[in-house]
Amino acid sequence: MPPGQGGRENTGGMSVYIRELGRELGRRGHLVDVYTRIHGPIHGQMVQLGENARLIHFRAGEEETHKVDLYSHLADFTRNVDNFTEENGLRYDLIHSHYWLSGLVGQRLRERWTFRT
Repeated sequence: MPPGQGGRENTGGMSVYIRELGRELGRRGHLVDVYTRIHGPIHGQMVQLGENARLIHFRAGEEETHKVDLYSHLADFTRNVDNFTEENGLRYDLIHSHYWLSGLVGQRLRERWTFRT
């Protein structure tokens, strides 16, 4: 099943919207990385969403973590994204977060990345 296909658990309208936004921005020439937590069987850590757009999965808590408990795993997720970007020499011009939990991660990453040269 393709990432973010509607009608499955954890793949409602927001997931479909984010997937399509990433695809469209990639189609227009932007390099887009969408980071998410592993919450089920995946095809690999990195899945191509479209031209210039990819979905990257990280572990943070147990695979079957209830949404209410995700807050306690934000530091792990943030660290995983930060380490991945550093190891791969990635720098971003823009961070977009589409949910309050990812907004907290985006804010923490912005604080870390602001001081990188």
